[in-house]
Amino acid sequence: MTTHSNSARYDDDSSGEDDNNPGDLAVLLAIQAATSEQHIPRSRPYRNSRLRGRQYIHEVLSNETRCFENFRMDPHVFHNLYDTLRLNYGIRTTRNGTTVEEMLGMFLLVVAHSTRLAVVVECFQHSKETVSRLFKLILEGIHSLVATYVRPRNVEEQPEIRRCRQWYPLFRHCIGAMDGTHVAAIMPASVRGAYRDRNGEITQNVLAICSHQMIFTYVMTRWEGSAHDSRILSDAATAPAFPAPRGVDAGFPNIPGYLAPYKGQQYHRSDFNHDSPPMSMEEPFNQRHASVRNVIERSFGVLKNRFAILRTMSNYRPIRQVLIAQACFMLHNFIRINNCHNRLFAEYGDAWQYYDEFRNPPHQNGI
Repeated sequence: MTTHSNSARYDDDSSGEDDNNPGDLAVLLAIQAATSEQHIPRSRPYRNSRLRGRQYIHEVLSNETRCFENFRMDPHVFHNLYDTLRLNYGIRTTRNGTTVEEMLGMFLLVVAHSTRLAVVVECFQHSKETVSRLFKLILEGIHSLVATYVRPRNVEEQPEIRRCRQWYPLFRHCIGAMDGTHVAAIMPASVRGAYRDRNGEITQNVLAICSHQMIFTYVMTRWEGSAHDSRILSDAATAPAFPAPRGVDAGFPNIPGYLAPYKGQQYHRSDFNHDSPPMSMEEPFNQRHASVRNVIERSFGVLKNRFAILRTMSNYRPIRQVLIAQACFMLHNFIRINNCHNRLFAEYGDAWQYYDEFRNPPHQNGI
């Protein structure tokens, strides 16, 4: 038993010596490291495209068609906007070398196509944090220009009205048209019900006024999609500088400063049959009223066709969604002022393209 006991002690001592052997320990650590390396993927650079953001912008701006398809404006308008942001908001190339052209291109790609962040990251080869930060910077810069480019014009008559004998002098003081439009929104669940419009969509209800040159002169955002146009107008009209546009649709009250059509009568252009006489004395007035107020519908059409983010909003904070909508109205005006023959304006028709239809109505009863 004594021998067995000594032998056991020997075995225990030998085992302890093996565990503490430096050579064996090094081998075990090497095996463990080799095994773990097989399960941990190596970090690989993934923003390594040869076409960097600066080269991408240069390529797009060098081709008028590509520029319009990507940024929804012609190259010279892009450069004018770039100069305006630099001069008025002081935006400069970043310390990392991201140019103002790249920043503006990233912003326009998002608002023009409702592009997701990951797609912009791939196009410009910048990190998500960089793209997000520079998007906000350009948004703030463009929003700072809203008061300059979206404002009432001090005019008593507009040349588009005077040129058409069916509009003048009846609508000689109609300096613009007003209506509401819905733009897409993403809201927290706690307030989502208030933003659900009559079609069941989550939207902002935006009140806007435009001139007969398709330039917006007033915009009020931030209202819930469920809000009625007349309620928004009541709030907007309390401001001393609120412009009276004259031409409004039947959803607004017919009060001094606002000229609405006759209710209970045909109004929309598609309702009228030029081959038959009017059914009442009010119909010819409504027909002309619809034609002169149509400019706001066409302006909304250009706006939403140009900026897809107004139709499919990305998941930004509510206040940022308001700023994005206002920025799109400003960009609409900037493009119109710098390129009045832009193809989208031509597609939706300038005012004079609607004159012929209303110059010689077959019957003039009541007017």
